[in-house]
Amino acid sequence: MPLPRISKIMTCITIMTLLGVTGYCLCAFLPSYLTDRSERIEYEKALLHQERLKNQAQQGSAQALYELGQIALSRRGYERARRYFEQAAEQKHVDATFYVGASYIHGWGGPVLPDKGIDFLMFAADHQQPQAFLELGLLYGTGDIVPIDYQKSYSFMLKAAENNIPEAQYNLGNFYFHGYQNDINYEQAFEWYSKAADQGMSMACNQVGYMLNAGIGVEKNTSKALYFFEKAAQQHNVLALNNLGIIYATGVDVDLDYEKAKHYFYCAAKAGHASSQYYLAELYMKGLGRPVDVKHALEWYKKAASQDYDQALTMLGILYAQGFGVDLNYEKAKDYFLQAALHNNPQAQNNLGLLYVSSKGVDLDYKVAYEWFLKAAQQSYPEAEYNLGLLYEKGLGVDQDLHQSSLWYQRAKEHAVDKKPDSEQSQ
Repeated sequence: MPLPRISKIMTCITIMTLLGVTGYCLCAFLPSYLTDRSERIEYEKALLHQERLKNQAQQGSAQALYELGQIALSRRGYERARRYFEQAAEQKHVDATFYVGASYIHGWGGPVLPDKGIDFLMFAADHQQPQAFLELGLLYGTGDIVPIDYQKSYSFMLKAAENNIPEAQYNLGNFYFHGYQNDINYEQAFEWYSKAADQGMSMACNQVGYMLNAGIGVEKNTSKALYFFEKAAQQHNVLALNNLGIIYATGVDVDLDYEKAKHYFYCAAKAGHASSQYYLAELYMKGLGRPVDVKHALEWYKKAASQDYDQALTMLGILYAQGFGVDLNYEKAKDYFLQAALHNNPQAQNNLGLLYVSSKGVDLDYKVAYEWFLKAAQQSYPEAEYNLGLLYEKGLGVDQDLHQSSLWYQRAKEHAVDKKPDSEQSQ
């Protein structure tokens, strides 16, 4: 299993942030925007510095070429930046070789050149360039450019983490949480996630909150979990916003507060987070914290369903099957149930079975119903287990078997418990 994709996304963002070094960004502003005298002075200083660098670069200074590359990147001049870095790298400037390698891997300012990119990154890593450790760790962990090699990935990631790079610390947490390299070790995972969270990395903050809230690898502590979720939410982390919504909507270890839940779900839902869109629809549909609002519920269910969120697809199927808030339409209900069932949603699979035994929107077919009930029952869905018991008892779609019928009835009784939504990991 490759490392979670979000890790690579976060790293690319971080690299781009590093490329725009503080102090060079002033060069990107036009004088007309600089109305404050101190800003104009800083701008003029930056221009003078840039001219000095150009002169030094013409004389062959690798450091000047490297800094000109940084300035070009801060102004989004990727092709020009790449040329400056390449010239500096020809003189074995270590940081420049990293940026050349990264630009070849990601195609910044020119074509993607993976083999050359790896060579430059390896040179930078051999000279202890921390970001090169991180980039190589991700490449070997995701398998995008080179074959997956968790041992190499872990080794490079550890070196980057020891240089206090939060993305590397976060990814080491992933190694231990998921057991990519060694056995799962939640305590070690929590330790590395915490190091990254202490530096403010939002994904790590959410993960620390998740583990604290669930008591994984650390003693359960909801108040601390809320602190880290809030810290991530302040950076608009949708997983943390969703987790805060779940906590306040369920009232586990906190006072039940549907208004707070709605606020957090709405913030994440507006950012396109499917789970939050679904939970926000649930609040509207069930009238939690305010009167029932079917119109807004349908709006958010459909937004989540458009992202193939199986619970939203299932709920829309139920609404069309019942004619609640929409015109009764069994064909649409079947379509929504089928989409969710193909995502292995047991409620949708059970509901599809019910359509086939009642011949609503489909032809009567007990055998097909049995197949869908069985898929849901294999996930310990109690209603489907009960329905299988009924089919075996009556001999519908299967040979009559009272022993099997009794077994499925018993399983349905054992599994008939309510489940509350869990908070989400950052993966």
